Amino acid sequence: MTADTVRTVLPARALNGETPTWCPDRRRLFWVDIREPALHAFDPATGRDENWVMPAWIGSYGLTDRSAVVALRTGLFLFSQRAPGYKRKLVTSHALSIGPDPDTCPSSFITIKATQESH
Repeated sequence: MTADTVRTVLPARALNGETPTWCPDRRRLFWVDIREPALHAFDPATGRDENWVMPAWIGSYGLTDRSAVVALRTGLFLFSQRAPGYKRKLVTSHALSIGPDPDTCPSSFITIKATQESH
């Protein structure tokens, strides 16, 4: 194989695969399939792709030490990959304002503003 050879390492057949993020601590490539909807973690050493199906479309995620914050169509949730489940709903979808913010960024970017949900 030459340096410019490209090969498929994961024939994912994703409906809408996005947001690839390498996690050096876990040695996994995290990504989402928005419309499956699922959060994925690909292990290049084994070729295994682990996934967690979400109850609503997933738009993004943020990794923490032991879990992830997932942005679903229905709100922001704290999600555990070790014991799959939604520990806490952080923000409801009604508290989210999604769209261009001309005061802080160019219109080609999307900003998400969240308000804290009262308990």
